[in-house]
Amino acid sequence: MMFKLYKLVWCLFISAEQFKLDGMTKVFRNRIMDIRWFMRVLNEAIARKANFEDNCTRRLFGIR
Repeated sequence: MMFKLYKLVWCLFISAEQFKLDGMTKVFRNRIMDIRWFMRVLNEAIARKANFEDNCTRRLFGIR
């Protein structure tokens, strides 16, 4: 009896994980296809690195 309960709980866990992964896959697929999202993320990474190097806390090219 305990084994069947364990198996049922495990199946529910796997189903929930698969459902969550399917949703995440759709989100990432939409983000990758959207060039605006990609450029925003790319620019943010570049700006953070440049601000760290210049010890600046404002926007990229704000006071330069």
